[in-house]
This record gives sequence, structure tokens and C-alpha cells, in this order.
Amino acid sequence: MLKQLEKTHVFQTPSGMKVTILYKPDFKQQSMIVGVPFGGIHSNVYDEQHQLYKPGLAHFLEHKLFESESGDIMAQFSQLGAQVNAFTSYQETCYYFNTTTKFKEASNLLLDLVSECSLSEESVEKEKGIIISELSMYEAMVDQALVKNLYKSLYHHHPIIHDIGGSKQSVTEINLSQLMDAFHRFYHPSLMQCVCVTNESIESVEAMILAHPLSSKLKEKFSVKEEQITEPREVAFKDIDVSMDIEVAKGVYALKLDAHAGNPMSNVLKQFALRFLLEATFSELNPHYQQWLDEELINDYFDMDVDVSQNYSYIAFLCEHEHLDEVFNWIETTLQNVNLDEVTLNQLKRRYLGMSLKALNKPSSLSKQLIRYALNDLDFFDVLGLFQTMSMDDIEIAKQHILSSLSHASRVKITPQSK
Repeated sequence: MLKQLEKTHVFQTPSGMKVTILYKPDFKQQSMIVGVPFGGIHSNVYDEQHQLYKPGLAHFLEHKLFESESGDIMAQFSQLGAQVNAFTSYQETCYYFNTTTKFKEASNLLLDLVSECSLSEESVEKEKGIIISELSMYEAMVDQALVKNLYKSLYHHHPIIHDIGGSKQSVTEINLSQLMDAFHRFYHPSLMQCVCVTNESIESVEAMILAHPLSSKLKEKFSVKEEQITEPREVAFKDIDVSMDIEVAKGVYALKLDAHAGNPMSNVLKQFALRFLLEATFSELNPHYQQWLDEELINDYFDMDVDVSQNYSYIAFLCEHEHLDEVFNWIETTLQNVNLDEVTLNQLKRRYLGMSLKALNKPSSLSKQLIRYALNDLDFFDVLGLFQTMSMDDIEIAKQHILSSLSHASRVKITPQSK
């Protein structure tokens, strides 16, 4: 008997929803995820009356979609043996489930979830208290405080300065009309992406999706306009110092990069080039890495983040140390000598290719990667080929981005409260 091969199939429903099916015949775990391009940064959306959404509205709407007239929708997933969840990031909102059984039944239920929004004034008011309690819990988390103050330090006006969940004030001001407007504007099938990782045949999964009402629903499409933000090149705050109930000080050293208004694929290439350069300089690939560990400049908490988006870009270093300025100064000095040779570049290409191929064996995490690229009109497998073509010229461009941004740095400290 011939072994069945894994395949990828992409199609578009009559309603405009784009669907990717990744057929994995030898896997028991299956996953479906539906994403919409509506997240934490989309608080600057306006219509003809220039009506701005409140920060946190995308997250609020995510909560409310789990309400269903047919009963407890999470219990319905459980009865099918499926685990359902959702998340709102700065760029998107996604709904997904993982299961080993009854994939088609769970898929229909997930499509039901994103198809309709039935809310009342009473339910919206009740949800405000739940979300405000959630925000209060996050305020006590040091890592959340680091992220919040990172964006606050870098940006003057960009909506990324607002928490994904909003603030207590913005959540209080969200109303039923805004939620329904956002649903009709962003949860349109033509803006949705759906990814399935399944052992069911491609033909049967496509037929199941096309038979769902969402695939044929021809809804009125509303325009989506975003207020253009003029963001200064300089950081908003060079230093932010916050005290919290912690034992050891934690901090972020960040560089505000020039925004990269290129196409999505070129932005991914720039992000990979920056990441490769930082990996070569600050990881165990650097001969000085063990010395930095011995000197306790870094520990297991030390990490790096690179984000290159259409209208904001930054590099951030997370660290934990009693004397944060000492670590910040070391990061700044090391960045002045950031470098990567061709041998190390090829080593990093192989490492990232291996990591990406390993992800293909985890349907639940693979579907999340696929949807995030899909929502940016990118194909995950095209991206795999992209960073393999990276050249030393791309690395040199990334290096110059870093060197030209050293004068646009911010330092965030979360220090222990005085006893």
C-alpha cells in the first residue's frame, strides 16, 4: 500500500473567506483556527462620522462571541471532545480548537461561533466587570508591566501604547453599538482566514466548510479606514522607572527602529535579518556568552524580541539584575559591535529551518503560525524559503538599522518596592 502524503490545499468560499487545509494523514491531533484582522492596535478605526473605537474593544468582542443563544458553547465543544479557546493580539483575533475526534462537528461549531453576534445591553454591562477584574489581575504581573511600559516608552501616539485589553476607563466606555459595528465591519467572511490541520480528506473538509452558511453568506461589506498616525522618530521616554512587589529588578532595553512601510514579505525578511544578527551577537554562538553568564550580566530570564511591522518596528531586550543600568550599558556597547559572518549566517539558516520543520509536527501550534502569516497575505511555506535566500547584504542593511537607532533607545526598570 502506498503511503499517503501530506498536502496543502487553498481555496476561497463564495462569501470570500480564504481557507487553507493542511492534510496530515498520520496525525491524531487535529486543529482548526479562524482569524480576523482586528486586534489591539485597531482603536484608531473610523467611519464617515470619524467615530473612534475604544482601546480594548477587539478583546471585549472576543469575550462576547462565546455567548450563544443555543447555550454554553464551550460545553458543546467539550461534549465533542474538543478544547476551544481564543486570543486577541495587537494585530488579530483568532478562535481555535484542538481535538482527536469529531473534527467536522467541532469545525461547524467554530464556524457558528464567528458567524453571528447576538448581544444585549445587559450582557455588555455585565462583561465590563469581568474584563476590568481581568485587567486588575494583569496589573499585578511584572511581565505585563514590562510590556506596557516598553510601548509607552517608545511611542508617542501609536495605538500600540494601549493594552490589548484596554484600560478600566476605555472598557467602561465601550457600548453595544460599538461592538456590533466592529463585528459587522471586521468579521466579514472576506476578511477572515481559516486554517485546518487534519487527517480527514481534503475533499471532505472542503465540502463541509462550503456547506456551512458562513461560506455562502453574502453580507454587506463596510469600509475599514484607519486614522493615519504621525509618529516622531524619537522615543517618548528615555527612562521609565516603576516600583512593584518583586524580589529582583527586571527591565527592558529597547531600540525604536524606523518604521518599515514595505510589503509583508520584505518586512519578514528584515525581521529575520535583525533576529539572525542578534542571535549571533547575544546567544551561545558568541564566544563571550559563557563569560557573560559567569559575570551574571545575563541569566535564564534574558531574552530578545524583534518586531518589524508596517507602521512600527523595535528591538527589545528583557533582563533581570540588581543593577539594571550595568546590563543596559553592556547591551548598548555590544550593539555597537553587532556582527555576523557568513558561516554563522548559514548555521542560523539551518537552525531556523529545523525549528520550522519541527513545528510541522505540532498541529495546534502549526495552525497558529499558518493563520498569522495568512492574515498578512503570506504563505508559511514561502517564508521558509525566504530566510534561506538571505544574503550578507541583507545582514548589512539590518546592522545599519541597529547602528542608526542607538540614539533612539529607551530603558524601562521595574524595581522592588521599598520595605
